[in-house]
Amino acid sequence: MNEDELRKLVTVQISSDHLLAELLIAPGVTHSELTEVFLQSILDERSIQTSIQSSTAIKEVIESHAENPDKPLKATVATGTPAVDGIDGGIELDEKVQAQLDQINHNKKDASEEDAETIDFYSQSSFVIVTKGQLLGRIIPPAPGTDGTDVCGKSIPAKPGRACPIALENCDLKQDQAIMAKSAGALSLTKTSLRIDAILEISKYVDFSTGNVDFPGSVTIQKGVRDNFIVKAGETIQVFGLVEAATLCAAKDVILSQGMAAKEKGSITTGRNLEAKYIDNVECQIQTNLCIQKEINNCNPTVAGEILSSTCRLIGGETRVAGTCELGQIGSDAGTPTFLHIGCHPELETLIEQAHSLYPLVLAQANHAQTELAQLTAAMGKLTPTQAERLTELQFELSEHQNRVNEVAKAVALLCELHQSKTHIELRVTKKIYPRVELCMNTVRVTFKESVPGPLCIQLRDNGKPEILDVASGNTQLLSEVASVATDPDLPDLKAIHQECLILDKNKQSEAA
Repeated sequence: MNEDELRKLVTVQISSDHLLAELLIAPGVTHSELTEVFLQSILDERSIQTSIQSSTAIKEVIESHAENPDKPLKATVATGTPAVDGIDGGIELDEKVQAQLDQINHNKKDASEEDAETIDFYSQSSFVIVTKGQLLGRIIPPAPGTDGTDVCGKSIPAKPGRACPIALENCDLKQDQAIMAKSAGALSLTKTSLRIDAILEISKYVDFSTGNVDFPGSVTIQKGVRDNFIVKAGETIQVFGLVEAATLCAAKDVILSQGMAAKEKGSITTGRNLEAKYIDNVECQIQTNLCIQKEINNCNPTVAGEILSSTCRLIGGETRVAGTCELGQIGSDAGTPTFLHIGCHPELETLIEQAHSLYPLVLAQANHAQTELAQLTAAMGKLTPTQAERLTELQFELSEHQNRVNEVAKAVALLCELHQSKTHIELRVTKKIYPRVELCMNTVRVTFKESVPGPLCIQLRDNGKPEILDVASGNTQLLSEVASVATDPDLPDLKAIHQECLILDKNKQSEAA
């Protein structure tokens, strides 16, 4: 067989990726025609890279063909080295952050019955909350990859790794590739971004799927808050759905688009205002103003600012407000007992009472020292050395006690003045005050036994007697003409306490002069 015919029966097949070369021998080739030189020339024509592998493969092909010369033969004579593509850059989270994410993922799994008895599911948060300046992780640079070689000895370029595809939002990237939180907030990590959200937006309910919420910024809840859950915010809480018997605590405002039905178990604490459609059986501590559209039912709100709710019904409970109180109606047709304290600032009043209670104690100490000093002074010529030494000590002690008396009096006076600046006695009612409503103003307690229609305004005269203004007619009369008015000895007489301290200070100044 001539060489051209032989070359038609002996061929080389190269894979599409050029990483595999195979020698194909068709039937009809005699063993004597297959020599190492001939087969090597076949590989050289296709530019197959010569190697120990190809030399060994040629020998094995000849041996295999000798055993079965009438059968087709296929044998690998060369393999290339594939390229190893580079690794894309990414983010390696800090251990603490990763541990929180792992815990959240673990919490999402069903707990065993044994675990269910010990786990507090209310406290299992589904959010990673970070602080300003906290280390979140590091940027991992891309790896370049390694080039490969095909069966012809040509280089196969590797694809380099791409830079980290994750965008950083509200984060600082340091020179050492450390990622720091630019502000406190909730960490959100996706395939394309890592960000810190200053506002925590909860798209559904606060319930077992979220756990309790304790967030440094504002919290927005689209649906509502279930029974017994706690939501705390370093700024404002806004809820668009119903709040059940939960606990809400905000350093700024609480805004409830619907309202809160607390079943005598829930509470609201604000650093500023509370706005809601209604509140039912809620304990409230409001540092600025309360604004309710429809109803305050059986609640006990304490408001350090004003109540500005001209369309609201106040029914039941005990309400304390420092400033102006504006309501639609107070009480109900059913005669629900309703208590309202106006010009009341419980926090300051407690401080005044505590400070005032110290006055007789320090005064008694001063009087005791004064009496002992007078006795020793009367016996001045007959004093023993010990008594003379005691006389000097008493003079110093009396001065100290008198200073304390003066300091306590001044402190009480300053607290009373602060109370006066923070409070204002004025009640405005647009519709009606019902029977069994009790109104307290300073030491005056007013009991309504009959309905009084609005619009009306109740204030205290300079002599301390309450008056009522019929807004429609402009007529004014003493409140005692339409309701029972009496002095209540259980109510603190802050005006008298203040006057007492002013007189004491005036006497002290006279003595000094």
